[in-house]
Amino acid sequence: MKKIGLIATGGTIAGVQAPDMQTYTAGIVPIGALLSGLHFEGAEICPMQLANIDSCDMGVDLWFALVRAIDAALADMDGIVITHGTDTLEESAFLLQLLVATHKPIVLTGANRPSNALGADGLRNLHNALCVACSDNAHGVLVTMNDSIFAPDCYKATTLGADCFAAHNGALGYVQQGAVHFLRTESRKLPHFAARSPEGFARVEILLSYAHNGLGAILGALKEDGVRGVVVAGSGAGNVHFALKQALASHTHGLTIVCASRVARAFVAPAMLQAPQWIAAGYLSPFAARILLALLLGGGATHDAIAQAFALFGD
Repeated sequence: MKKIGLIATGGTIAGVQAPDMQTYTAGIVPIGALLSGLHFEGAEICPMQLANIDSCDMGVDLWFALVRAIDAALADMDGIVITHGTDTLEESAFLLQLLVATHKPIVLTGANRPSNALGADGLRNLHNALCVACSDNAHGVLVTMNDSIFAPDCYKATTLGADCFAAHNGALGYVQQGAVHFLRTESRKLPHFAARSPEGFARVEILLSYAHNGLGAILGALKEDGVRGVVVAGSGAGNVHFALKQALASHTHGLTIVCASRVARAFVAPAMLQAPQWIAAGYLSPFAARILLALLLGGGATHDAIAQAFALFGD
C-alpha cells in the first residue's frame, strides 16, 4: 500500500459557511476533521496541518515552508496531496513546479464551496486528489478539481459552481469513480530552482495596463521599496498604455520588465513587445510570470538568462 503525505494549508475546502448561507470563513476546519468524513482505503494517509488560512493571504514565507515540508515528506512518501484555497492555488502550483524536482506526484486540490455548504465539493476533490497521487501514471505537480486533472498552468476561471478551473490546453485527464485516466502528459522542460527561503524570491510586482492609466507615478516608489522587477499585464496581446510605457522607459535602469497579458487566454511574443529591453511572457499569466521572474532575479540571473528562461514558455 502506498503512503501519501497530505499537507493542509486551509482554503475554502476547510471553510465553514454561516447559517444564513450568504458568507463563509475559509481555513477553519482542521485536516483531521476533514479526513474523518472521507473513507479512502487506497493508501496510508499521513496528514500534516502546515497552515489554515484563506489563500488570498498566501505569502512567500508559507510558500517556502510548504516547499521544505514537501522535501521532507518525499523521502518517505510515494506522493503528496496539498489542500489549498482556490484563490491562489494556480500560483502555488506554478511555484512548486519550479522548485520541487521529483518524479513522484504532487497533487493540489481545493474547493469552491465551504465544507458545510449544500453540494460541498471538497471531499470529492480530496478523494480524487488521493486517487491521482496513488496512480502510477501521475508524475510531478498536478491540480485536480471537479473530476478533472490539470497541469500547473491552469487557472481559476469562475467563482460560480464547482467547475471553477480551466487550462489553455484543456485537462490532462479525469477521475471517474476512483479510476484515474490520463489523456496526455506534459513533457515541457522547465527551469528548476534550488531556493528554499524567501531570500531567493526577489521583489516583483504586477502593473495592470488599462484606459487612462496612471500607475506610472508609483514606479519610483516601488524601486525605492526594493522592487527589482515588474510584470506588466497588458491589454490584448501585451499592449501597454502610452503613459505607463513612458514611465517604464524612465525607470529601465535597475528594473527588469516582463510583458504579459491581462487576457485569460493570450500569448505575448517578442515581436509584440513595445520596448526592446522588455521580455515577453509567452503564454504565462501575469501571476506565473511574476513567480518565474522573482526566482530568476533571486538567483542572480542576468537579463539574457531571464529572456532565455521565458523563451521556454513561448514555444
